[in-house]
Amino acid sequence: METHPQGTLPLYRLIPLRTPLVLASGPLGRDARSLARFAAVAGGVVTKSVTRLPQEGNPPPRVARVGEWAFVNWEDLPNPGCEAMGAAIREVKASGAACPIIGSIGPLKSPEEQREIALVLQEAGADALELNFKWAAGADDNLLARVVRAVKGAVAIPVIVKLAPFVGDIVENARAAEDAGADALTAINSVFPAMQIDVRRQRPTLSTGFGGLSGRPILPLAVAAVYRLYEAVQVPILGCGGVVTGEDALQLILAGAQAVQVCSAPMAEGPAAFTRIQRELDGLIQELGLGSLEACVGLAHREPIYRPKSATVRQTL
Repeated sequence: METHPQGTLPLYRLIPLRTPLVLASGPLGRDARSLARFAAVAGGVVTKSVTRLPQEGNPPPRVARVGEWAFVNWEDLPNPGCEAMGAAIREVKASGAACPIIGSIGPLKSPEEQREIALVLQEAGADALELNFKWAAGADDNLLARVVRAVKGAVAIPVIVKLAPFVGDIVENARAAEDAGADALTAINSVFPAMQIDVRRQRPTLSTGFGGLSGRPILPLAVAAVYRLYEAVQVPILGCGGVVTGEDALQLILAGAQAVQVCSAPMAEGPAAFTRIQRELDGLIQELGLGSLEACVGLAHREPIYRPKSATVRQTL
């Protein structure tokens, strides 16, 4: 497996990822055992998003598989709380984790609570934080910017902002996060609303009816988001959404991502997904004569693309 040394790209100077493939926040980062399992093969791992106190989340069923590489889910942040996640981070660190651990904080509408959680995860040894946002810049008295400033003012480790694709305008949200001091961005989160209906019961599969769509179907949305953000902000971008193969990962990198988060593939395949996708990515870069990961970042922007002057196309494109 090819590794990429710290210092080759701005993101790697912030967070010394071992490879560009990072475990995304989700069920696989729920405890020390699972984090350690994936830390052995991934370039970095992101914990499950946590709240200050433990939270049970929605009643089951709250996750449903949609085909081989996709899920509909609305878990509503079931998690052990920030103190328990801090203990898990300490345990993994003490065992000699081979990659950085990024603590994820749930989309809470309280800058004070987010700040408190951030301090707990930093003290536990998290190498960076990821703030999970599901609201827009300008909404709720610009809560996005206030939360970013509160966390950045409290911690000394990098702060990443994870953006949802259709909550306000993702470019405006990214610029607000950057202006508030975010060190990097993750794009995108799951796509809401989505639904699967059990035809045998004639009812929605999830207890909540609706959920967020993740996995292979949202890859084109993630690629488009990363492409737009690369042209709009200066901070590094982590692509996230639908990566199953090395070619999927390369699409996000060519669009402008410096690293790629994956979740659905390892949920279906286990830790071996990281080794396989990395092997495919390295082989494809070599096959196409692209040289290195660093040379591929943003390469799809070399030539301008045609931008139709249509009312259906946002001018922010």
